[in-house]
Amino acid sequence: MTGIYLCPCTKETEHSIGRALAEYAVRVISGERHTLSHDARGKPCFDGGWHVSISHSHGLCLAVISHRAIGADIEKTGGDPEKLLKLAARFFAPDELAYVKESPEDRFYEIWTAKESFVKYTGEGFSRTFPSFSVFDQPLVFSHFIHGDHAVTICAESAVSAKIIEKNEWEL
Repeated sequence: MTGIYLCPCTKETEHSIGRALAEYAVRVISGERHTLSHDARGKPCFDGGWHVSISHSHGLCLAVISHRAIGADIEKTGGDPEKLLKLAARFFAPDELAYVKESPEDRFYEIWTAKESFVKYTGEGFSRTFPSFSVFDQPLVFSHFIHGDHAVTICAESAVSAKIIEKNEWEL
C-alpha cells in the first residue's frame, strides 16, 4: 500500500511539516506510531519496513509512504521557457534535453522531478550529478502527475497509483 499526502507549508515550516506529515501518513496507513529515522546514506525511513520520501516546494509539502522502496519529488511549475532550457542543458542528459526541447513548459518539470525522485529512491541524493544519468535508461517506473501548479513524480519498481490525501497543518 502506498499513501500520497500533501500539506501547505511555509519556507520556515517546510521541514517540520514534512516530518509531521510523514509521521501522520504512516500512522494512518499502518494504524500504529512509527519512529522516523535515517539509514546509513541519510535517507529517511520508518521502523517496521515502511519507506518514506519527503519533498517540499513553494508552499506545499509532500510525503509518500510505502512498504516498497520509493523516491518522490514535488516542484512548483512555471517559469520562462528559455531559462528552463538553459537549466535543462546544464543538468539533463542529452536524450532528456532533446525531449524537453520539444515542449519546455510541459516537459522540464516532468524530467526534473523524475531525476530528483530517482536519486531519492537510490539514496544517492545529490552525490550523483544529474547529467551523469538519464531517467530514460532506468529500470524503474516514474509516476508523474500535476497537482494544481506543482509537478509530482514518484519513482518505484512499478507504477504508483493512490489517492492524494490533502491535510492542513492543524490536522497533523
